[in-house]
Amino acid sequence: MTTPPRRRANAPHAAATTPRDAARAAPTTTTTPFVAFDAPLVRGRFVRRYKRFFVDVVLDDGTPATAHTANTGTMAGLLVEGAPVLLTRHDGGRRALPLELEAICPAEAWVACNTIRANRVAAAFLQAGVVDGLDPSSGPLSREVDVGDGSRIDFALGDTLIEVKSVTLREGARALFPDAVSARGQRHLQVLCDHVAQKPGARAALLFLVQREDVDDVAAAAAIDPAYARLLGTAARAGVLLRAARVSVDVDAGGLGFAGLVPVRA
Repeated sequence: MTTPPRRRANAPHAAATTPRDAARAAPTTTTTPFVAFDAPLVRGRFVRRYKRFFVDVVLDDGTPATAHTANTGTMAGLLVEGAPVLLTRHDGGRRALPLELEAICPAEAWVACNTIRANRVAAAFLQAGVVDGLDPSSGPLSREVDVGDGSRIDFALGDTLIEVKSVTLREGARALFPDAVSARGQRHLQVLCDHVAQKPGARAALLFLVQREDVDDVAAAAAIDPAYARLLGTAARAGVLLRAARVSVDVDAGGLGFAGLVPVRA
């Protein structure tokens, strides 16, 4: 089966697709991970975000609508009035708002912004073996791993703990994390550092899931969260594996794909 073409700068003008179409078009090889959207896509334009979880949009047919966003971050640099947006429509059920914000194009590249999908995409990347140093044959992939003290880490691949962080902020050609002070992110980094320090031979990894293709590397946003930046350097020196994978928003196929690894600067 032919891998669907990846839309880049001109993606905002691509036709929408249904999940059934996406399933037929999505790659099936383990070397090209792909996660299809679970509902039909709808296109529109961003108007405003308010009360954290609400986004006003104007659909391409001119209809004003309010969508839900699962992203609790600041979404700094993304919320440009008039920017094209991709939404999924979830009719039926108990949802108060049937539209869910999936991606926005504030400049020339789509940025996936539904954080609920991040771990599903990360799992697809890990299972496909596209993340260097994290071999899927090393053991089963476990989710929401309890590491004690009330903390959970996103995954364990065999005996390797893996925490995933979704990245949308960009400065120039560099992706930055976090986009606001993140005590939770600091705690997760400390858990990874403690894991490799306290258990001989223990492995841990931090996977930055960069939700855009227009960046060349990833770094801590030291100006926003200097404590996180310091901890990232500590983690690197302690032997925590730092990896970053870019995500492509494929409008034609209706889903999210793998767009290559980029270095992490710590």
